[in-house]
Amino acid sequence: MRKITLAVMLSMMASLSFAQLVNDGATITIKNGATLYVESDVTNNGAGAINIEGTGILEVQGNLTNNATLTTQASSKVKFSGAANSNFKSNGATISNLEISKSNSTVTLTDAASVSTLLDFGSGTSSKMLLGANNLVLGSGATASGYDTDEYVVTNSTGVVQKNYADNTYTNEAFTFPVGDASIYSPLTSSLSGTASGANLKVKVTNADQPNRATTLPEATSYLTRYWSVDATGISSYSNVLTGQYNTGDDIVGTQSRVKGSSFLSPNWSFAGAANNLGTPSVTGTVTADPVDFTGTDALNAVNVTALLVGAMPAAGSTMTSDLQNYYGGNSGLLEATSPYGMPTSTYANINNPGGAAGQVTDWVKVEVRSEADPGIILETRSLLLKNNGQIVDPTGKIPYFKESTSPVQLAVQHRNHLGIISNPVASFSGATVTYDFTTGLAQAYNSGGDPAQMVLKNSEWCMIYGDINSDFSVDAIDITLGKTAFNNGISDEYNASDINMDGVVDAIDITLVKIAFAAGYYSSLINF
Repeated sequence: MRKITLAVMLSMMASLSFAQLVNDGATITIKNGATLYVESDVTNNGAGAINIEGTGILEVQGNLTNNATLTTQASSKVKFSGAANSNFKSNGATISNLEISKSNSTVTLTDAASVSTLLDFGSGTSSKMLLGANNLVLGSGATASGYDTDEYVVTNSTGVVQKNYADNTYTNEAFTFPVGDASIYSPLTSSLSGTASGANLKVKVTNADQPNRATTLPEATSYLTRYWSVDATGISSYSNVLTGQYNTGDDIVGTQSRVKGSSFLSPNWSFAGAANNLGTPSVTGTVTADPVDFTGTDALNAVNVTALLVGAMPAAGSTMTSDLQNYYGGNSGLLEATSPYGMPTSTYANINNPGGAAGQVTDWVKVEVRSEADPGIILETRSLLLKNNGQIVDPTGKIPYFKESTSPVQLAVQHRNHLGIISNPVASFSGATVTYDFTTGLAQAYNSGGDPAQMVLKNSEWCMIYGDINSDFSVDAIDITLGKTAFNNGISDEYNASDINMDGVVDAIDITLVKIAFAAGYYSSLINF
């Protein structure tokens, strides 16, 4: 190995070339306009110093290992070229301009690297930077250029691309993170708004299905098998419009046109600003939480529906009973672990105190999304749990998701022994959060003026009407007969549609409730559909 220890002042000559350079303590100064070209490795040890001044360039085809001091000025550059893979150790040095111009080869960081002015993927081909476990930090004034489908930063482990922001207030401040995996270029564009103080944004991309999607978002049957981890620090009033580019041949499961931007911050998903850009192809979404995993899934809506069952309402108060879950002071098993609505995939076997408190579940309900243009068309059906405060949640205790509709919809709620109700048209049902409370007024039920049996008032709350034991959307003599049959058979300690007040037994109280509803001539507008 050739070992060189020297002090070099490159000024009069345009360039100086070495096969390999090891500096064991000398000061090497590359003057303005000069290039120090090394065909193999550069190692800077001990008290050694490499100073690059003006427009000077240190061009390396092999490894650059800095164990000492490496300084650059605003217009100077460190350049990697050649066809051999290179390693780069900066030892904490900040590089003004870093150019990656390899030919079908890579530059791998062996420690964190910082760039203050420009990260440039220059004249090379298939030229990539591999982060491994190390971060690439781009300063507040730094930009990136030259990146494309085969020249970009590979986030192949825990390392991230970090963009620093000067203390300021930003509105839609755009920056493209030129990231991808080992074979696919998948940049993320950030459009940041907020006030920065010691701020930065960290991004990496992972070529995999977001690890929580399958368990927390089973409704998504179309999705990306790629996600971007985005971590913002030091930004108040944070909002960020993210656009992530993906590969149609490798990254799509299901229907591409349904996949829009979505973000996950445990335990919730957000679909704010969800959009797809099929021509690029890419997905867009707006995030305000931090840190998030950003990806693409079916455009879903968080649908927060509140409804009350009059049969389960006590004489006083507006909280329903939860006897089916807590019969005789414990989980009796009366509340079935599997949906009674023919949807066996809905189960609360793993439910853990939905909403944060044990014993809050009143019963199962069925929720439908129907077309507003033709409410007889059911777009989606979910079997969900009704908490005793009237909130409808999924079997994990969270607000449920439904697939988007670009046209207005109506929401229908059905229960095993109550008349079904249907909402007024919901115009916004595309990537939105929908809140609908049936309990606040009779007019919350569609066509309530023409169908006064939509709901009944109890304890100052509008409730679903009891008595429809056979779920035919009317209370009639058949329901009375069914109730009496269950009563005469001594039905108790089991889940039964004749248990109108849901206290775990079928008794005279249930028969009386059905008779009251029958005498009032109750029926539901759902029967019109």
